[in-house]
Amino acid sequence: MTKAMVTINPEINMGVLAGIITGLVAGAVYNRWAGIKLPDFLSFFGGKRFVPIATGFFCLILAAIFGYVWPPVQHAIHSGGEWIVSAGALGSGIFGFINRLLIPTGLHQVLNTIAWFQIGEFTNAAGAVFHGDINRFYAGDGTAGMFMSGFFPIMMFGLPGAALAMYLAAPKARRPMVGGMLLSVAITAFLTGVTEPLEFLFMFLAPLLYLLHAC
Repeated sequence: MTKAMVTINPEINMGVLAGIITGLVAGAVYNRWAGIKLPDFLSFFGGKRFVPIATGFFCLILAAIFGYVWPPVQHAIHSGGEWIVSAGALGSGIFGFINRLLIPTGLHQVLNTIAWFQIGEFTNAAGAVFHGDINRFYAGDGTAGMFMSGFFPIMMFGLPGAALAMYLAAPKARRPMVGGMLLSVAITAFLTGVTEPLEFLFMFLAPLLYLLHAC
């Protein structure tokens, strides 16, 4: 699906959302036609073999649609990201909130790219120009880091603390099993900053709790 969309518009980037849509299409096709019977001369392609064929066909149709529909949406996300980054401390808070909300779709990477690699400008003593929060930080810009530093307390302490709370809330008989799982994802968040495994544990079971976490 992604390859087909890129042939229409090379600038398209749907992130994980394209994979989610493809998965939903595959599931719907499987539920509808997994037991389909075709004429004898096409029987090899019947049943479950028909599912990937039909999925590919429907994804081509969706790619043709999203190839023209998605660019304005992507532009809106990009423009919104530029406004957020230029809004100072308020923008930093909004950035963190939207970043967490977009994690399930993978589109938070679009926002991260704008903040970390495009917005802002710093010229060092040698005259080299650097753009983006990360590049300016490593170049010695003392004002850089607004869109990075806020993540560290959450990744290193906030989410591991949430893992501890979930462990203590679990029935005592199930704590050994729950504890092993939570410990591994908490260590991952603390050491690497990869928080998705931990966040996904409660994102779909307690959406309101995840919304509170995003705030």
